Amino acid sequence: FEGLPFAPPWPPAEAGNSGVDVSSAAAAECFRRMQEQTLRTAAVMQCMLSSVEARGPEPAVQRKRPHVPLLQRAACPTLEEKQEALEAKRKRRGECQAKESEPAEE
Repeated sequence: FEGLPFAPPWPPAEAGNSGVDVSSAAAAECFRRMQEQTLRTAAVMQCMLSSVEARGPEPAVQRKRPHVPLLQRAACPTLEEKQEALEAKRKRRGECQAKESEPAEE
């Protein structure tokens, strides 16, 4: 650990001077590489953004009926049973309307 100071130098270093002797060319090269990497990353992100914007908004998803498990499907009424129930309902309505109309005729 020779040459490495363990305590801050006295008198304190000037503002902007870290006290470490680094050539400005090496630091500039390091910062230049970081800037180039950032520019490449920004270009990739811009390309990805333009591909998403080119597609336009996603179409609205139509809501589907909820999934009915297989064992519950067998318990559902068949088409014929549903039609019979509808006919029975229509007959009841017809009878009710006939009863309502009879007292009005008298």
